[in-house]
Amino acid sequence: ILAQHAGKPGPHLELWDDFTQAELWQRLDGLPSHSAILMLAIHQTRDNRYFSFAEHLPLVMKHSRAPVYGMWGALMIGNGAIGGLMNDPHQHGHAAAEVALTILAGSPADTIPIKPQSHFSPQFDYRELQRFHIDEQRLPPGSRLFFRPPSFYETHRPVLLGSLATIVILAIDTFV
Repeated sequence: ILAQHAGKPGPHLELWDDFTQAELWQRLDGLPSHSAILMLAIHQTRDNRYFSFAEHLPLVMKHSRAPVYGMWGALMIGNGAIGGLMNDPHQHGHAAAEVALTILAGSPADTIPIKPQSHFSPQFDYRELQRFHIDEQRLPPGSRLFFRPPSFYETHRPVLLGSLATIVILAIDTFV
């Protein structure tokens, strides 16, 4: 959790990695509004409750006034996370499956090169950007936005192009 605390210059970083579900809700409720949350992974709380992004991330957002950033795109975007530099878990799983198939085909595991890094791309939830008043112009170049409402042109493109074609044909017919 990255938070600016009164009386302390600069950002203050706190690592939360040992809590019960109730303690998590209590900590989130107490965060200052100028905080930001970077959620890397929660698998299980101290009270042995499994943490599911689909089920629990919306509850995190209910208890927090701060935006949640993360790295698991398809699991987080649409469940309350604002976004971040996201790893596509489907692509990640596909790469892992390819390694497994190579091993199953007979290649020794120690001969398979280790990929030093996964592919990450900037992805954001438009609705959460709006909720936290974050201007799209501040996003990294090449950012992908999800849940952005279609523009007037996107919604009415066939009608607009058809009308324009009709006007051009009528204009040509009139002046020829």
